[in-house]
Amino acid sequence: MSKNLDTLNNQMSVGQVKTIRTGDHLDYVEMLFSNELSAQLAPLQDGTIQFVVKDSAFKLPNMSCKMERDTIRSLILALKELYSQLNESEEK
Repeated sequence: MSKNLDTLNNQMSVGQVKTIRTGDHLDYVEMLFSNELSAQLAPLQDGTIQFVVKDSAFKLPNMSCKMERDTIRSLILALKELYSQLNESEEK
C-alpha cells in the first residue's frame, strides 16, 4: 500500500490549496504540505471548524481539534498580517 496521500491522482501539488463545495456550501479546505502530510479544515454543525492534520507515513499521530469562531478570526487576522508583510517586502 502506498504511503502517499490520495491527491486525486496527483492533481494536487505540494503547497496547493483545494476547496470542496456542494453548491454554495463550502464542505472543506485542504492544503498539501508534502506527499505524506496534509491539513483539512471543515465546518461542523455546532458552529466550529474541525482542523485535522493527516500524515500517511505515520511518522506523526493524526492531530485534530475544534476551533471556535474567535480562534478562527485570530488565525485569519494573523494570516492577513503575514500576507501584508509579504506584499510590502516584495514592493521594496
